[in-house]
Amino acid sequence: MTMSTIKHLFTRCLLTTVFCMAFVVKADTKISLAVTERCPYICAENALNQGVLIDIVKRIFDKTDVQVEIQYFPMNRAMRMLDNNSIDGVIGILQRNAPKLVYPDESIGQVQYSMYRSEKSDWLYTGLNSLKGQILGVEVGKSYGIADSYIQRYANDERFIYQYYGDNSTTNLMKLLENGYIDVLLEDKNILDFHTKNVQGGKLEEGGTIPSDHLYIGFSPSNKQAQEFADLVTAGITNMRNTQVNWRRY
Repeated sequence: MTMSTIKHLFTRCLLTTVFCMAFVVKADTKISLAVTERCPYICAENALNQGVLIDIVKRIFDKTDVQVEIQYFPMNRAMRMLDNNSIDGVIGILQRNAPKLVYPDESIGQVQYSMYRSEKSDWLYTGLNSLKGQILGVEVGKSYGIADSYIQRYANDERFIYQYYGDNSTTNLMKLLENGYIDVLLEDKNILDFHTKNVQGGKLEEGGTIPSDHLYIGFSPSNKQAQEFADLVTAGITNMRNTQVNWRRY
């Protein structure tokens, strides 16, 4: 089969449905994709509802011969495993978090990061410079959109940045904020709202927002079929949006 023929077939498949994409990927292919718990996007491994992003991924790959293994790790560990070729990709990642990965043309969702403060504080976010004088709590290895440049600049200065390592980052950072160990928590609104309903403690106030960003499935370029997997996701997302089958944009 010539390259021109393959491109022609792929174009036709993209315009119809993800079922046709199976010809590109070898039969009975297995891939391992890492996730970090971020309910309601990605919920606990043993949860009845594993989250909207995992639902989307399963819906796409269940229509193919590709078997997907979902593995849970903190984001910093997932990024190291990508570098070591221990996994094939990551679900729910910002492109700026790992620009060298292979991405679909379509995102699988959005995040809207907000700055949260304790109810005792009257601080307001008016731009990255307004963070100076505040201790900002973040998770190591996670991308925070346009705030990444500020976080990287002061990552080793505990007067400005508190870096959390490990699981349950949102819950633990919320507790640190409530107890006064950090001044500001940067988190997605849907994630914060979910944890607020499930964690007892003081009320957190929103002090401002930063522009929303897109979530993707990123595939390791070390996998020779990375582009084919990305094309499957592109076709699957396109089909779901066109047919509006159980599609919700987060």
